[in-house]
Amino acid sequence: MLLSGLWANSVFKAEMQGKYYHGDTFGHVDLSLYGFLSRYLYADCPWAKRMVNAGDLTAWVDTMKKVAPLESLSSK
Repeated sequence: MLLSGLWANSVFKAEMQGKYYHGDTFGHVDLSLYGFLSRYLYADCPWAKRMVNAGDLTAWVDTMKKVAPLESLSSK
């Protein structure tokens, strides 16, 4: 699963058309991937960090954190 996740992230990055997947505003694709990753990133899960780093998505994640902070998506 991790390998397919890394492949998916590299494809995601390659197809981005700006700071978000569809350009200058976030959309359902951004929210879907970020929503999936958010719980794992919030929990500081090592494989989630590896997926983000391997897919060169650190800047995208930082931008998405401004749209939807991890704390707002995770229960305490």
